[in-house]
Amino acid sequence: MTGENLVGSAATGKILGIPRAAFFGALAVIAAGVVGIVWKMQDVPPKEPPPSGPIDVNTASVEQLKDLPGVSKKVAEDIVAKRPFADVDDLKRVKGIGDKKIEAIRALVTAGK
Repeated sequence: MTGENLVGSAATGKILGIPRAAFFGALAVIAAGVVGIVWKMQDVPPKEPPPSGPIDVNTASVEQLKDLPGVSKKVAEDIVAKRPFADVDDLKRVKGIGDKKIEAIRALVTAGK
């Protein structure tokens, strides 16, 4: 070796065999991407923790309702619009909720009892 080490040489102006300007340009792009990702993560609000027990269909938000299996945003909005419900089976009044969906969510919901 003639005075050149593995990192680079002042004589050639290269780092790891890459021209110095290209190396630092790529390094700057990578660093900016990492900073951007970390910065964006700060903007993400924390998710609401899952309920510790069944959610009440008479008081739950659309967001909580649409987290139920098989419940779309539209169905969740319809649930809110058709309140109050006397019991879980009363959810059948909502278009898109039938016996199968009731059975799928029965353990996850309550109707104010």
